[in-house]
Amino acid sequence: MNKLNFGWLAMALAACSAPAPLGPQPMAQLGPALSADEARSLMVGYTGTGTRTSTGSGWNMYVAPDGTLAATAPHRAEAGRWRFADDGRFCMTWTADWDGKELCQSVHRSGASIQLSSPASLEILTFMPGKRL
Repeated sequence: MNKLNFGWLAMALAACSAPAPLGPQPMAQLGPALSADEARSLMVGYTGTGTRTSTGSGWNMYVAPDGTLAATAPHRAEAGRWRFADDGRFCMTWTADWDGKELCQSVHRSGASIQLSSPASLEILTFMPGKRL
């Protein structure tokens, strides 16, 4: 087998390899952490609009006073539940997102935005009063 044929074979084998895993998700500089009471006053009864860094897609999330969540993203809607953990993190359980497993994120304020941060994801949202989906 000559060098040219071996080169094509190597490229063909490389093309069949599994893709490299995604690296760490981009994380913005986090603002000051908020207590559960501070976060509750800025989020409950409000709709957050922003971007998920894990997908780069825009989305809207309504945090209802009764503990339910409603969200819209391009081409889909999602429902879930929320709570604050004892350590002040905001926890969400969605019907489909995160395979229905609870995701708890620390809550930070950066200017007019709220940052929901965990090692798996960072959501940067601006909250407005009422349900605006």
